Amino acid sequence: QRGGSVSESACSRSGAAPSPTPSAATQQLGIALRDTLSALFGPTLHLTSSGVEAMFPTAFERMGTGFYRSKITSWMAAQEEDYRFILLEADADVTPWSRICVSQADCTLLVAAPSALPHMGAVERELLWAKDIIPRSGALSTSLGDSNAADWVAEFRRVELVRLHASDCEPMHTAAWLGPRPQLHRHHHVRLANDKDLARLSRWMAGKAVGL
Repeated sequence: QRGGSVSESACSRSGAAPSPTPSAATQQLGIALRDTLSALFGPTLHLTSSGVEAMFPTAFERMGTGFYRSKITSWMAAQEEDYRFILLEADADVTPWSRICVSQADCTLLVAAPSALPHMGAVERELLWAKDIIPRSGALSTSLGDSNAADWVAEFRRVELVRLHASDCEPMHTAAWLGPRPQLHRHHHVRLANDKDLARLSRWMAGKAVGL
C-alpha cells in the first residue's frame, strides 16, 4: 500500500517552542509513520525527493519526461515485493516528484503543521483537486458528467487531512479546515510526541482501525 503526503502551512501559546515549517512537519510525520508502521505491521519504506535523486540522478533530473518517469515508478513498483507499505513524501511545491507521489498513492495525507492556516493553497489545489491528475488505477467514471472537478477527483482519490498539534494543545477550529474540503475522506488529529496518536493513524493507514 502506498501513501503520499502533501504539506500545508492552532494552538499558540506564549513561550512555546517554535512550530515546525510545513515541510519539516511533513518530514517528521513521514519518519514517525515509517517507524510506527514498521513496528506494528511490517517493513515500511519512506521515499523523499532527495533520496530518489541520490539513487537515480539522471532519471530524477529528467523526470518530467515519460521515459525517465517510468524508470522511477517501475522501480517503486518493484519495492512492493519487499515492503508492506511505501510512504512517498511530496515536495512543498508542484514538482514532477510531487506529481508522482500523488498519482501513485493509494491514500494521500494532507499534512497541516501546527501553525498552518485553514485556507486552501495553490499547491494543494493543483496537486490534489485538479481534474487532470488520474491515480495509478487509471479508472474512469461516466457517472459524474460535467460535475465539479474536485468531486470528480474525489471519486478516484482517497485524501485525508492530518492536523498536527503540540503535545499540550487541544484541537480547535477543525470545521474551518473541513469546510473548503468537503471531498476529504477522513481527518485525524496527531501529536507527534504521542505514540498512541501515531499508532491510531497507522492503524487507519493499514486498514486495521478498531471501532468501539
